[in-house]
Amino acid sequence: MTWLLIAVVVLAVLMAVIIAAGKSAKGASGQPFPYIKKDCLLTPAERSFLGVLEQAIGGQYRVYAQVRLADLLAVRTGIGRSARTIALNRINRKHADFVLCDKETLEIVCAIELDDASHQQARRKERDTFVEEACRAAGLPLARFVAKATYTIQDVRESIQQVAVIKLEPAPKPNDMESQNPTAQLSPATDSQDKAPVCPKCGGLTLLRTVKSGAHAGKQLWGCSSFPACKGYIPLGKQANR
Repeated sequence: MTWLLIAVVVLAVLMAVIIAAGKSAKGASGQPFPYIKKDCLLTPAERSFLGVLEQAIGGQYRVYAQVRLADLLAVRTGIGRSARTIALNRINRKHADFVLCDKETLEIVCAIELDDASHQQARRKERDTFVEEACRAAGLPLARFVAKATYTIQDVRESIQQVAVIKLEPAPKPNDMESQNPTAQLSPATDSQDKAPVCPKCGGLTLLRTVKSGAHAGKQLWGCSSFPACKGYIPLGKQANR
């Protein structure tokens, strides 16, 4: 009889847990929440650019992605309630692709927009014009970049410094990373290195290397500078390998 009573109590507890879990997955109306997790915060183009951006700023600033304009801009005081509501609504659903902040104080230093082909559409152009004007009025520097397959770190640095007063330490030279890959060596061609593509795996800097051993010995490739932590590479003249 005692065991039967215990079994009944355990069953009741389990039923209560199941019911509570079902309720927690529903909204106030009793309907299930209609949400699913997105695969990734950034698009492949944004992810690749982020790798270059992080190297361009040299760890001197923090980089945040997909930041609401409402978290970057505030509506000034002294305007009516209706005008304030309209102003807030215009920035609530807009985001900056990337934001640079001071590493210590988190002061907002610069907003960055990466423009892909969709920015050629009339509606996107209107949105871009509004964002530029809003940032200009608020005194927030805004740097724009056209999305493309490759970037040079120096160009990214110079573009940011043209709009924002920031101090950046010199970018590391490719030869500083030569010892990171035991099976490949850097090519002496420095001009090609200035146009290095980004790593297809991590979006970081790639180095022009010559394979020293194995079946592909003697061949050149763009190898990730973070090897062996990242083994992404791009054979010269071929598609990226992951």
